[in-house]
Amino acid sequence: MKHSGSTQTDSDVSLGIPANTVMAYSLIELYVKCNGKFELCLICNNGGFEIDRSKEGLEVDGFMDLGGDFDTNSPLNLNKGNNASGG
Repeated sequence: MKHSGSTQTDSDVSLGIPANTVMAYSLIELYVKCNGKFELCLICNNGGFEIDRSKEGLEVDGFMDLGGDFDTNSPLNLNKGNNASGG
C-alpha cells in the first residue's frame, strides 16, 4: 500500500461488512465463466464470456454415419419407404 499525502491506494481492497447490512451498488457488467460462475464488473469493457479453449478445433466436417445402405454421394430420399403417406 502506498501513501500519497492523505490518500491511500492499493489494487486489492477488502471491506468488512456486518451481517444483515443493506447494500446498494451499481453493476455495470458481468463476466461469465465456462463453469457457470460469474464475476461482477464495476468498470466498463471488462464483462463478457470466458472462451472455452478445450473445445476449440474439435468441429470436423465429414460424413455422418447413417447406419444403412446409403451412397454418400446420392441425395437422401425422405419419401422412400414411408408407408404412412400412402406412397
